[in-house]
Amino acid sequence: ISFKGNAVNNIIEGDRSALQSVLMNMGINAAHAMPEGGSLSFETTNIKLNETYSKISPFEIKAGDYIEIEIRDTGTGISKKDIQKIFDPFFTTKEQGKGTGLGLSAVYGTIQDHHGAINVYSEEGEGTVFHILLPCSNTTVKQDSIKENPIKGSGLILLVDDEEIIRTTGEYLLTELGYKVLLAKNGIQAVEIFREQHKKINLVIMDMIMPEMNGREAFLKLKKIDNECRVIISSGFTKDENLNDLKEKGLAGFIRKPFRDTELSRLLIDTLK
Repeated sequence: ISFKGNAVNNIIEGDRSALQSVLMNMGINAAHAMPEGGSLSFETTNIKLNETYSKISPFEIKAGDYIEIEIRDTGTGISKKDIQKIFDPFFTTKEQGKGTGLGLSAVYGTIQDHHGAINVYSEEGEGTVFHILLPCSNTTVKQDSIKENPIKGSGLILLVDDEEIIRTTGEYLLTELGYKVLLAKNGIQAVEIFREQHKKINLVIMDMIMPEMNGREAFLKLKKIDNECRVIISSGFTKDENLNDLKEKGLAGFIRKPFRDTELSRLLIDTLK
């Protein structure tokens, strides 16, 4: 892995955790495309977009100064057939049961939320390169304008998600916040782990949409094992108001993916009181 930073004297305003998840996601996807090893590079550059580019871009971006992040790998590449669909929700080239394909869809959504753009070029057998454009800010960052810091906590948390990127970034965030973490890749595995260690587990964070056993089914099974268990449902699609029936059965909370460290830390502290 190599990193090369050519972008200087520019600031991006955005959600640190969400952008961190983007880069982690891209790195993990590249690693999957290089099962026998290879080269992965991240490079940043300052660029200026004109009005013509902003008008023809499929993204709602404005002319001005941007930082371009180039992510390049020497992996297996993406076929012409698949490359048009890689940002679609639930699209995946993985085997059934190995993931729902929400990773690059979440990346796409995060870049849109930050008023940026993303494109991809790939050759099968040669590799893939992604270009991410993020607008620069004219704001001068002052210490008193920085967002509130996340709140540290403690305890053992079971994180359940079928997407490796969510498990990886979630484990990192939770560890940084002071928690110990157990991981499960689906509802069935979560129930097995909880049955064995529920007396040690302080809280469960569980994805709603998973193969084999979804979050709703797993939640009900966890409550049968220990009715006092505290469970937070996470999802990039399910809305909080659609979980009213689970709240009546003791659901402790809801958080939208990708996780934001400040929001996650506060929810955990409130839930574990």
